[in-house]
Amino acid sequence: NGAALPLAVRLTASSLLKHPAWSVHIGLDGMPAATLLEIAGRLGVQAPAALAVEGKLTGGFEFDSAAAPHGAIEWQEATLKIGGAGPYKQTAPDPTAPDQKVAPARLALEGTKLTLESLELSGPGGGTGALSGEWDFASGAVQATASVNKLPIDDLNAALKAFPEMSSPAPLERCGAGDLEGDLKVERTAGATQEDAAAVRWSAA
Repeated sequence: NGAALPLAVRLTASSLLKHPAWSVHIGLDGMPAATLLEIAGRLGVQAPAALAVEGKLTGGFEFDSAAAPHGAIEWQEATLKIGGAGPYKQTAPDPTAPDQKVAPARLALEGTKLTLESLELSGPGGGTGALSGEWDFASGAVQATASVNKLPIDDLNAALKAFPEMSSPAPLERCGAGDLEGDLKVERTAGATQEDAAAVRWSAA
């Protein structure tokens, strides 16, 4: 008995000769996150080249001739690295609280919009943060929010160098050291090109 594959595909079809109808279910059971990113790239959904991910994905997506794509997956043991920043790992349970459990991050697909629900991360320097956001891969619109605690400013600047159109706000670019604490939000409008820095708006609290 071999080990179960981390990917299962089920295709159903009907009325092929008159009014074709079809649906495809893609199920993931422990698939490496990096593998899904590679598959998405081959299908034309390009993630930023500087983005590296690790962890395991479980859940499924539905593609239907009569409805928009939809579904959701859980991202367990998540690790995120962007350019020269990180790696940031999903916050581990407190060893002094054996009953504490860390909920996996959830990624939901609805049409062309991919939503990341809150992902709690810890950085190599001890900083922590909660990341959430939406990406419409058809229009290019992006909205992301990070609630950070002791996030090194140079880590943020290093990550944003991977996105020429999302350069750091001027006050942060001038800071060579220090930590950030609070909420950061960045938005990119639909239809913006990668060189269009004017389409990116930052806010903080």
